[in-house]
Amino acid sequence: MTTHVNPDPHAEGFEWQPTNKVTAIIDRLDDVFSAIRSLEQAGFPEKDLSVFVGSEGLAKLDVHGEHHGLVGRVVRAVQSVAADQQPDHDAEAALKEGHAYITVSTDGSEKQKMAAERVLKAHAARCVRYFGRWAVEKL
Repeated sequence: MTTHVNPDPHAEGFEWQPTNKVTAIIDRLDDVFSAIRSLEQAGFPEKDLSVFVGSEGLAKLDVHGEHHGLVGRVVRAVQSVAADQQPDHDAEAALKEGHAYITVSTDGSEKQKMAAERVLKAHAARCVRYFGRWAVEKL
């Protein structure tokens, strides 16, 4: 698999949330591999697919802002009172339990969002969500 595994989503600056991305948790590694193949067949380029696994993946996601200085911690603190934290809690728990967290970048269109959702769910994904510019939608 040449998909990005445990990439740094904050490489170009602290990312508040994965905007225009469909995210999901997949429990079994073989389902992750088949989901990636199916997403590529559905037209999602490899560069738009990321898989996070294990403690390294959790550190890269940095759901608490601990690895991105004062700004990261402040942003996460504000989010903890102003936004739904369930997506972060789900991702953190899944990675600690040995499951994978996958993100699919989209162009923001309904068509791509639905295509990613369909493929992920066909491969046993759970906690599927779409992060828009201003809201998180359960799919």
